[in-house]
Amino acid sequence: MLLPDARAGRPSAEATPLRRNGRGRGGLIRAAPTPPQTRPVPDLTSKQRAHLRGLAHSLKPVAHIGKEGVTEAAVDALRQTFATHEVVKVRVLEAAPDDARTTAQALAQKIDGAAVVQTVGRNATLYRPDPDDPTIRLPTR
Repeated sequence: MLLPDARAGRPSAEATPLRRNGRGRGGLIRAAPTPPQTRPVPDLTSKQRAHLRGLAHSLKPVAHIGKEGVTEAAVDALRQTFATHEVVKVRVLEAAPDDARTTAQALAQKIDGAAVVQTVGRNATLYRPDPDDPTIRLPTR
């Protein structure tokens, strides 16, 4: 239920949702704002990491981290890539301020639900399952 806009007599776009207060008289109170949805970071077993490494073997790096390091533009580009891919390779250039392992950890922390699969040389592989329809089936045990 939305609060009506006093000026126009209709619900406003910025109205806050209401909920029942549970006191039996039908009173309504403002609902607390819900926190943004965060995905849990998957804990990958060695068998699951090996499976993902095999899938990522033939992939080319889709993002490059340069001398600026992990920027918001790089994180946004990876978020867009994770909208269509579950496994992504990232190339850390020589001019980057950190090594590949540190950069991959920083990227995984800034992207909800992402995990580092491996780092080899200057390449890092990240995994984030699709929340709606995961296409990659990880081995269980």
